[in-house]
This record gives sequence, C-alpha cells and structure tokens, in this order.
Amino acid sequence: MSAAQALLATIKDGYPEDEDPLLLRWRGELEYDLGLYSESVANLGASVQRLHAQNGKRHDMIDTGLALCETLLAMGQRERAKSVCEGPLAPFGDELKVVLMKSRIRDGR
Repeated sequence: MSAAQALLATIKDGYPEDEDPLLLRWRGELEYDLGLYSESVANLGASVQRLHAQNGKRHDMIDTGLALCETLLAMGQRERAKSVCEGPLAPFGDELKVVLMKSRIRDGR
C-alpha cells in the first residue's frame, strides 16, 4: 500500500459522511492521484456543493472546482467539465486559472 493509499484509507475510515468540504476536496485529490476518477468526481462534486452552500472562501471554491474539471477531463468528460465552468465556477470566470481551464476544455486539451 502506497503512502497515498494509506492516507486515503485513514481519511475514509476516520471521518463521518457529513465531512468538512475541504476534507472532501483533499480526499478527491488523493483519489485523482490514485486514478480513482469516479470516486474523485463524487467527493470533489460534494465539496463544491458544500462550499457553495456555506459561502466558502473564493480560492477554495475555485481550486475545488478546477480539481473537479481536471478529473472530468481525465475521464474524457469534456461536456461535464464545461458545465462546472458554466455553473459553480461562473462567478469566478475572470480569474486567470478559470479562463485557462475554459480554454483547455474548449480546445480539447
């Protein structure tokens, strides 16, 4: 078991389902790194929803939304990634990172 797998197991076993949105984000990012894309999308999506509901910090909302887009692109789901940019990331459309992600999605990269 790799260090990332061990950390993911600890996070999964040690925290309840109504987790902090940032913990969900880190869980999703670990799953992405391990190639567990479906699980990553579920956790990153839940994190985006909770951050939005809690009026989360701007940078957390942007970074989590971009991580979700990155995972969707890795799965070949360009249209779903585009919908994240047009939905949860829309208020941050002027941020350079978001502009670059929209360009990647549009150009199919």
